[in-house]
Amino acid sequence: VAVDLASDAARRSYAAMSSAVGGRASLEVTAPGGGTVPEHLAATIADTPGVAETVAILQRPTVLYPEEGDRVRLILQGVDWVADPVAADFDLVDGAGVTDSKGTLLDADFAERMNLSVGDTVKILSRRGLVTFDVAGLVRPHSGGALRQGASMFVTLSAAQRRFAAQGAVDEIQVVLDESSRDDPQRVEAVAEAIRPQLPPEADVHPPASRGQFAEETLLSFESGVRMATSFSLLAAVFIIANTFLMNVGQRRPQLAMLRAIGATRRQILALIYWEAVMLALIGTALGLLLGWAGAGVLSTAIGRLMQADLPPLRLSIAPFAWATAFGLGISALGVWYPAFRATRVTPREG
Repeated sequence: VAVDLASDAARRSYAAMSSAVGGRASLEVTAPGGGTVPEHLAATIADTPGVAETVAILQRPTVLYPEEGDRVRLILQGVDWVADPVAADFDLVDGAGVTDSKGTLLDADFAERMNLSVGDTVKILSRRGLVTFDVAGLVRPHSGGALRQGASMFVTLSAAQRRFAAQGAVDEIQVVLDESSRDDPQRVEAVAEAIRPQLPPEADVHPPASRGQFAEETLLSFESGVRMATSFSLLAAVFIIANTFLMNVGQRRPQLAMLRAIGATRRQILALIYWEAVMLALIGTALGLLLGWAGAGVLSTAIGRLMQADLPPLRLSIAPFAWATAFGLGISALGVWYPAFRATRVTPREG
């Protein structure tokens, strides 16, 4: 429960961050499966009737090393609007746009948390080792601060491609339509159909309805580690339940033998043990759900601190609770199987 709810909050945070970069877009071009698309497609698509402009984006998770303080994880985004962030619906809070490959723009709220200001120098981890950037400006999106939910830095597209060995490639191309097309679903679909023949087989154009893929990639290693720990916990729970009921059956052999002597069948003994297990499982599962709900807040806070992001409030969903209940009852049934089987082997003579 805690892992699912906290991960969902983190995904929504990064989805909001991604939306802030290309929030005006009516369409986007991506490669299914998380691949890249050729950068030159942006210029080709820009000539399509109905298209006002295109925005090519390269996003990579990285680690930032400030001059003072601890390192933090963030998202580096390579875009071409860094020279004029105001034109991309961003407020320039301080400084100026980026005019060279060594400059960067930082989210203003992230910079405040990190005590960074214009003129400071930061280092990030790239495919080519540690590289240095100068903070040229601080920005905040017009859309209500979506980037405040995720730590971000912006550099020129060419700088991002060079530092992360992705020359000529981008993760997505945001397509902004002209005013006569963007609010008409039929016109949007017509523009998409006009763009589709221009794309290579590995690319596709679609409405930007789902921006969770990048968040999935960013959070994959964290979730994998937590889920592996959860799997080991479930396995350990099976053995603990089995050991507990084996001890219980061993101590109650005289009583079980007496039940057999007065006519109880093996099936009734089996039902008795399983009934006790189900009652205990329901109590344990209920307590586990409550602890999971409480733990989700703690885990969400930890993820936010790790990624220097203000995660949105937890969103209550029935799915994680249903899965947790199923696992709780399932491992209890699995753990009690052998002790229950041993209980059915008790004979009246053992009393």
